[in-house]
Amino acid sequence: MRRGLLAWSEKETPKAALEARVARVQAAMKAQGFDALLAYTNFPRPATVSYLTHFIPYWNQGLMVMGQEGLPTILVALSNRVRGWALETCHVEDVVCTPRIGADAAKVVKGFADEIKKIGVVDADRLPNGLAQPFRQLFGGIELVDATDLYTTARSPADGPEIELTRHAAAIADAAIDEARTHGFERASALIGVIDGAARRAAAEEVQIAVAPDLVQGTDFRRFEGDAALGATYAVRVTVAYKGFWVRRTASLSRGEAPASWADAAARLRAVTTGLGTGAELSDRMNSTFKHWSAVGPVGGHPLADLADQAAKYRRIGAGSVVSLSVNTDLSDGPWLGGGAVHLAAKPGGTAQLLFA
Repeated sequence: MRRGLLAWSEKETPKAALEARVARVQAAMKAQGFDALLAYTNFPRPATVSYLTHFIPYWNQGLMVMGQEGLPTILVALSNRVRGWALETCHVEDVVCTPRIGADAAKVVKGFADEIKKIGVVDADRLPNGLAQPFRQLFGGIELVDATDLYTTARSPADGPEIELTRHAAAIADAAIDEARTHGFERASALIGVIDGAARRAAAEEVQIAVAPDLVQGTDFRRFEGDAALGATYAVRVTVAYKGFWVRRTASLSRGEAPASWADAAARLRAVTTGLGTGAELSDRMNSTFKHWSAVGPVGGHPLADLADQAAKYRRIGAGSVVSLSVNTDLSDGPWLGGGAVHLAAKPGGTAQLLFA
């Protein structure tokens, strides 16, 4: 269950922005002949539905259904007691609380048109069969077609609210890490507690923290159930969600004076992002500068899926997308790990924006 505050600010995410996102997807649906679109949502896979509606599940599961016109409808396996809260925190046609999500969603879709010929599903291979089967039964064995690429294409480039909310999430992560820099931590548990507390107080919806406790001994990040001693240099990877948008911030820290080479490595990371647009450009530039790196970002319902790495095994990354970069490089005085969110250029020759300090 999420432990952060789930609320909707129309100032941060105007209804017009949500409606424009829906309209872009609906235009793509019409162009490709889809009568309806389905998107599953749950705790680890909220991204599609939150992007289009601002609905963010704090537990349980749901299914968004959308026709070629109008706002989406969300069906959730939650009690009717939370329907009012759900309607206050998202922009939809309706929120239906039901234990029969699949069957009731199929009935909603049946009302979209006199004849339903083609239904698209974001992340079709991950739609639970119990939710898919009622559609096949009601629509005579209709095939549910994967529409992840349709959705991914329609959500690029990032719009203003996405960029600003991602920037805000990055600022939360930065501030939490900066607070940790002011302490001479000896144990990972104390470090994690300070970072988590600072991010939660800044209204983060979710915070995930991993630590590489001693960079001399190794650079692998660990999610701690227990504790570990911190070396003279160590690194943190802080993942923050704010109003449905996620960032991953990586930073190297020291208990004394930071190695002199760290500032140069950070400057190289900033320089290499200038003018970045497509996934191919990102891979070419990062490979020419850093031996080990990775990029994550939203793919379908996953808010931070693997997008690219030093092996150039990248998915298509649309121009103007927001991704989180992570770098692991060996320097003359030891390893340096760094990175954060980057808004890629929306057109060739444009300027990418680093969304972290």
